[in-house]
Amino acid sequence: MSWIDGALARLRLLVARNAAEERMDSEFHFHIEMETERLASEMQVEPREARRLALAAFGGVENHKEALRQGRGAAWLSGLSLDLKLGARMLVKYPGLTVVGTFALAVAIAIGAIYFEFVRDLYDPELPVDHAAEVVGIRNWSIITGQADDHAASDIVRWRHELTTIQDVSTLARLERNLITDDGRSEPVAGSEMSASGFRVMRVPPLFGRPLLDSDEASGALPVVVLTYGVWQTRFASDSNIIGRTVRLGASVLTVVGVMPAHFPGRGVISPLRLDEFDTRPDSDRSILAFGRLAHGASIEQAQTELTTLASRHAHEAQHQQRNVRTIVKPFLESVRGKSLGEDALERNIVYATNLFFIGLLAVCCVNVATLVFARTVTREGEMAVRTALGASRKRIVMQLFAEAAVFTTVASTIGLVVAIAGMRWVRAVIGTATEQSLPTWSSDLSTSTMIYVAVLAVLSALLVGVLPALKATGSGFEARLKRAAPSGSAMQFGGMWTGVIVSQVGLTVIFLLIVVSIGWNVHIGRFGGDALALPAKEYLTLRVETDGPSRSRVALAERISSDPSVSGVTLASRLPGMDHPSVWVQPDADGGSGRAQYARGAFVDDQFFGVFNATLLAGREFSPSDAEPKRRVAIVNESFVKRVFGAPDAVGRRVRIGASAPDGTPAPAYEIIGVVRDLTTARDTSATRATLYRPASRSDARLSQLAAHATNPKALATRVRGIASAADPSLRLYDIVPMNELGKAEEALILNLIVRVLAIVGAIALVLSTAGVYSLLSFTVARRTREIGIRVALGAEKRRIISATFSRGIRQIGLGILAGSVPGTALVVWGAPEVAEGAGASGGLVAVAVVGAFMMLVGAMACVVPAMRALRIEPTIALKTDG
Repeated sequence: MSWIDGALARLRLLVARNAAEERMDSEFHFHIEMETERLASEMQVEPREARRLALAAFGGVENHKEALRQGRGAAWLSGLSLDLKLGARMLVKYPGLTVVGTFALAVAIAIGAIYFEFVRDLYDPELPVDHAAEVVGIRNWSIITGQADDHAASDIVRWRHELTTIQDVSTLARLERNLITDDGRSEPVAGSEMSASGFRVMRVPPLFGRPLLDSDEASGALPVVVLTYGVWQTRFASDSNIIGRTVRLGASVLTVVGVMPAHFPGRGVISPLRLDEFDTRPDSDRSILAFGRLAHGASIEQAQTELTTLASRHAHEAQHQQRNVRTIVKPFLESVRGKSLGEDALERNIVYATNLFFIGLLAVCCVNVATLVFARTVTREGEMAVRTALGASRKRIVMQLFAEAAVFTTVASTIGLVVAIAGMRWVRAVIGTATEQSLPTWSSDLSTSTMIYVAVLAVLSALLVGVLPALKATGSGFEARLKRAAPSGSAMQFGGMWTGVIVSQVGLTVIFLLIVVSIGWNVHIGRFGGDALALPAKEYLTLRVETDGPSRSRVALAERISSDPSVSGVTLASRLPGMDHPSVWVQPDADGGSGRAQYARGAFVDDQFFGVFNATLLAGREFSPSDAEPKRRVAIVNESFVKRVFGAPDAVGRRVRIGASAPDGTPAPAYEIIGVVRDLTTARDTSATRATLYRPASRSDARLSQLAAHATNPKALATRVRGIASAADPSLRLYDIVPMNELGKAEEALILNLIVRVLAIVGAIALVLSTAGVYSLLSFTVARRTREIGIRVALGAEKRRIISATFSRGIRQIGLGILAGSVPGTALVVWGAPEVAEGAGASGGLVAVAVVGAFMMLVGAMACVVPAMRALRIEPTIALKTDG
């Protein structure tokens, strides 16, 4: 174990470095003084001469110090500190490289960190409770379907009494109601019904008041509710006197008894769950999740074994539909996600593997920054010649350049972390706004694993930015170049690899800008604008209506909205024009003539649908109230349906079968077509109008959740519609209240805006790096030709021809890069978004290419002209002396 003792001793010396240096100085001083006194007494010489002889005999103090430092492994630390200081000075000495390189690496690292944190939030979130690994979820899974089967309340009661490996078995069920505050504002709020024991499992004390108690679950107990931090902050303005106040949750009036802190793993409102009142029928659309905390010393594997044993013991008591289930225990957050069996691992690995794209983006940025670093390195050839003459090896010079790059990437990583924190907050806000599901509200800004991930990216960046140009600069012929190196460092040259990098980067810049322009056009102008509907979309207000009560409440809401003076008509449907429709398989009936079976869009509508939208009836009739009766199977199709399925205009009276035949050969039900209407399409369908089939449904049908009102001022109606709904039925929940021209825009555009902004940032990085790289490469190349220019001037060459010849190489490189990017970029736009290529988006893409091309040409011209003009101003006799 002597090597361990030695390592520990060296580690102690490194930690107490200053004290060790002082002891070493004192030791050397003592020995020299002793030798001086001996020589003075024995040789009878003056003290000054005796000290000189003692120092000569000692053999050089600094050499001995260096040997001792090497022995304890500290010499590298001294050298590293000097390299890091030099790296910090280089940041100040070359501000252009510092700004450009830091910007590129910081943004690339930030984007990678945001994605990594986003995926971690989805697949590996951290539960912010004491001993989070002990909190587990228990769910039943169907062996037949592979899906969750959470309707057996009797199982939960049994688990509470019989499980020994899991304590405080609790229940959790999703709750969605209208939260009506004192000011009369009624908006849907997502929350949960939970057992009081759930608060004991989470072990998070309330911010105010108390959590739910077991007594709150008793029949006849006072209705109470606990608010999470987000609801308390946004809906009640962080009122510290909220405890004891009553709120309306749907049709119920509840008393607020507590407010949970921000890190509590929940959202919305939490009310007591009473198992005896909970609808747990197998056909119920409500599911219930059980969770608890592992007993002391118990593992998930032991809990799974006990649950399997209990299920086998009570299998004979289970109902028929409950016998084909398997009880699974997982960590709590994995269980809540509710993915089917075996789905999580594959999906998780695929999503995490996408990180390779962002690592590739960072690598591209690093290679281009390395180009700029190499351009800086060539100006330091004289410095490296001096260091080599003093005994520095190639390895030592490479380590110095790596240390300088480490300072550079550390600064970039720090900035990237700050950007990532702000970006992740924005991403969470966008996701929360765009979808009903949100990322965990208790998530910290950046997790420890993301910090480690960023540190790895920083080291990777330092290796690429520092070591790559260092190895290139100190490669073959390094010593020979040093012998003839001029102070300007003109002995080094850029190789063809760096020229290829710049050409590639110019091409990538053009590609990125084309993609950004095409997607930006889709988001902001074309596909999701909704202004190209075949009807006046801005005159319609649309909303989605959900209720836990009878579907008749929707009808009451539609009637109340119809009575508004500004409204001329109201309709209910499963899908509205401008929305995505589910596909149905349709095939002409064998007795109804020829036709082609295919998929078509399907929707259920009430009898007023076509009248409200002023749809042009081309043949037949519209729906009547009696058509919604179950025995009447009729349908109305659009013009595109007739063309695609029948290929002939005569469709009224013909029959189509909807759906596939049954396994026993029974054909799908047949529907008679009673009418044909003109297409009600949106801009997103202009490239290929889709066949659509409409079926009638009663206004009280639960499938008709979409409502559209034709109004003179839809935006004004939107401000009143929640009050109208509350008066009709407090249990009605309204979502997506927008004019029809914005229908579907909020959710998709917010997500796509995120993509557009990321692509815009990447395009900006490519543009900045291309600009800096092209300028560095061309200016260096021209500067290398100072001697040639001097000779040509001395021989009488015209300055115009010299400058023109200097341009040729740079312009060819930039032109090649623009061409290399324009061809695949345009192909991607045409292939991925043909409707954009046909519209104004194409001109926007061409303008973008033209602007970027002109800008890059201007940069190349400046990179050639500036050093060329500088060389032309030098006297030929002086230029001839320049080492070129």
